[in-house]
Amino acid sequence: WMTAGFGIAHSERSHESDLLIEHQLHGLQLWVALPDDQEDCDPSFAHHPKATIPKLGIGDCECAVVAGSVHGKSSPVRTHSPLFFLDVMAPSGGHFALDPDGHEIAVYVAQGSIQISGQDATAGRMVVLKPGSSLQFRASQDARVFVLGGERFAREKHMWWNFVSSSRDKIEEAKRRWEADEYPPVFGESKFSRAPLPRA
Repeated sequence: WMTAGFGIAHSERSHESDLLIEHQLHGLQLWVALPDDQEDCDPSFAHHPKATIPKLGIGDCECAVVAGSVHGKSSPVRTHSPLFFLDVMAPSGGHFALDPDGHEIAVYVAQGSIQISGQDATAGRMVVLKPGSSLQFRASQDARVFVLGGERFAREKHMWWNFVSSSRDKIEEAKRRWEADEYPPVFGESKFSRAPLPRA
């Protein structure tokens, strides 16, 4: 769980030994905006082994509470605002229901398919519910879905390339710092391998 805070440079690379064999890698990357008063916090990175992530059953589904709290189970992942992130394994025909207590809520289908309000949602689709809605779905086939949401921010967030902030001025300053190579280097990489700032 990486928190960018006032700014962090990082790299996503495969280990050299992994490049020698054919394999598949499945991943999901989520960006979680920080509250206005936490946007300039110190950057951090925390690893939480799978065994430390709490599990619970919801309806017919097995769920892992990756972040936040759901039904009395709380993840060890430190967050900066009220949110929840569930990894849900739904068997074919299985039902799932969650009331987000007024928070925003969405579901991303990673594998299989589900039905929400009579509509099919297949792998690669995200369904964002109207504010105040509760989530109910039935798995049309064995499915793995991610249920996420949280408290709505009072102010709009802006995003440009890899920079996110409630302030457009801060984004402009981040662009300047990136071009000036002012971010700390990533271990094991030269400045020549750093991605250039996009021109558009």
